[in-house]
Amino acid sequence: MQLFSDGWGGHPKEIDALLYEAGMTALRMLRLRALAIWDGRQEHACAFVYHTDRNYAYLTWRGRH
Repeated sequence: MQLFSDGWGGHPKEIDALLYEAGMTALRMLRLRALAIWDGRQEHACAFVYHTDRNYAYLTWRGRH
């Protein structure tokens, strides 16, 4: 699934709430293996990435200016 929004530019508290809700939703999705939430603009991009294998779950934050 992909969702797109132009020019959102959310407040840090809104971004925190979004990531929290995404995490809580992911916990209920027992077969979920990967989730990426991207924010990209002309000068920078960042991603919150979750993935799992049989034994471990991984969270990664990647950013670029």
